[in-house]
Amino acid sequence: MNEFLSFIKENILGGLAGSLRFTKNGSVKQISFDYEETENGGVFTADVGGYDSFRIIADAEGDSVLFSLEAVHNRYNFDRFVGENSVNLSIGGSVKPDAIRAYYHMYTCCLQPAYYPDFESLGNRTHTALVKFGDTHYNILGICGEDYRCDFDGAGFHVSVFETGRQDICGPIFAVSRSSDPFKAIKNNFRYARRKGAIRVPLKEEREIPEMVGKLGYCTFNTYELDITSELIYKKLDEYKAKNIPLRWVLIDDGWQSYDGKYMTDTLCDPVKIPEGLKAMISRIKNDYGVEKVGVWHAMAAYWHGIEEGSEAHRKTKDNLMKTKGGLLIPSLDEKKGRAFWDEWYAYLADCGVDFVKIDSQSTYPNVIEGEMPTQIACRRAHSYIEEAAKKYFDGIIFNCMGMDCENVYARPYTVVARNSRDFGIYEDSGFYVDIHDFAMVNVYGAVWHDMMCCCDFDMWWSSHEESAVHSATLRAINDGPCYVSDPEECNPEVIYRTVGHDGMHYRFDHAAYPTLDCLYTHEGVFRAWNEKGDDLACVLYNLTEEEQNDSFDLSAIPAADVESSYAAFEFFTGTWKRVSGSDIIADTLEARAIRAYSLYKIYSDEGGEYAMIGDTERYISSADPNKKKVYVKDIL
Repeated sequence: MNEFLSFIKENILGGLAGSLRFTKNGSVKQISFDYEETENGGVFTADVGGYDSFRIIADAEGDSVLFSLEAVHNRYNFDRFVGENSVNLSIGGSVKPDAIRAYYHMYTCCLQPAYYPDFESLGNRTHTALVKFGDTHYNILGICGEDYRCDFDGAGFHVSVFETGRQDICGPIFAVSRSSDPFKAIKNNFRYARRKGAIRVPLKEEREIPEMVGKLGYCTFNTYELDITSELIYKKLDEYKAKNIPLRWVLIDDGWQSYDGKYMTDTLCDPVKIPEGLKAMISRIKNDYGVEKVGVWHAMAAYWHGIEEGSEAHRKTKDNLMKTKGGLLIPSLDEKKGRAFWDEWYAYLADCGVDFVKIDSQSTYPNVIEGEMPTQIACRRAHSYIEEAAKKYFDGIIFNCMGMDCENVYARPYTVVARNSRDFGIYEDSGFYVDIHDFAMVNVYGAVWHDMMCCCDFDMWWSSHEESAVHSATLRAINDGPCYVSDPEECNPEVIYRTVGHDGMHYRFDHAAYPTLDCLYTHEGVFRAWNEKGDDLACVLYNLTEEEQNDSFDLSAIPAADVESSYAAFEFFTGTWKRVSGSDIIADTLEARAIRAYSLYKIYSDEGGEYAMIGDTERYISSADPNKKKVYVKDIL
């Protein structure tokens, strides 16, 4: 067995053993494997009575390997798999990892990042994990197949078919890649899984990110929540216009539709909230406020619980609906009817001037259609019907929301923008919302894997809240996802201008914001996020504690840094420049809850001496500025 596979088998797969769960009397069959090396990896074969073939095939190439399950029953076999945790494989091994950063289902709609000291502690339905052994990082990625899903937890890997009575399960179940650079381990793993067909939709790097992502937007939700009216929307837009805030797009969130409780009652807008109609309201927003694009919200089932039976919406769309086993009326999963529902509704919205949609509650969709068919099939159908209509009418622009479940992430054929965490909000009780300071960590840690598939949306933010403003602004400024405000109180122009400038342009980096290497698995006191744009870098320091913290780091904490070169580093809040080279320590004393924002410009030389290409230093983060100017180092240092 080659060294790479041997290490995985003994230290990640626990020697590779497992169990099968069947419906007949709740029986469980324990299995163990024999190994045979092949030219491209190896084959683990188990002697399972009643199966013509039961094996796991390891397809290795360099430092990446894809594990596939081949379970083909004998025609005389009457065993039937249970729907959940149908096939289970061991995890862990003789060598304890140094650290694990994993992503598990904290609740239905999002994957929560968490630090673990060992495999036994892994959380419920972990989708992917970064595991450190010495100086090497291993990325483990569960695969969502055509009609099954593989995830893992402290008890092992679990392959679920979500359909009682299945006998055959065939296809990729998980992938592992290693590198001394953790971010390369992740990227290489996703690329290999994609190239081998385990990921069947394009990666982020294969998709086109909408131009509007680089422009400032506004969302109605935090301002008004469900109580929006057209007059209230105009009132807020009047404020932004009076303060010369250059909004380029507007998202009309939940509350615009005709609905009763959790059900949609008409395909038109609420006539009381928007008496002039959706088309007239959107026309005014564009013409009076200089807004380029307007989008509207809806849930994946049209509304939270679908369509109200007997309503006007039901009458208009009844030929293209289905009733679930739970009694909900939702857009049909029949190909002809499902496509017709979304085509007809999106045609109406496009005629009203809608340019894009935000689709919410995506990862609760498996609950909505439970019992109809395997959730992977249902989600793939629904996403394809929706996205083909969106491509036809909205240039494919969708803001995917609450859809970090792998059934959603790996089922979107065209769209790329997706929420990266739970909702942003600041409330007295924590409830559903996260603390503003934890919110930074959740998003930056979450982007480590999510950025491979999606342009990570860190959600709306507030420019005026005393604690949120700068914290939120710097977090969005160092990310490459959309930047949009939703101020419940009056906005703060100064904070907005320092984030997107007076032109409303959001300078996007080369990828999502990532944690520095020394914060990747765990951290204490100060949390750091970094990014890159060509040769230049950015790093934001967040003191997440209630006490003063002394922080220090050097360029080696940023994987993209050229430690053989020098940088001109500008810190926004102190307004100071410093030269940083190799192992030079960047040290800061941060008071409680304080922030530091560094833009680091690589230093070059010409006949005039050393110089750097410097961005707009009136912004919190300026190293992604596409309009940089040549400045000689002697003039700033």
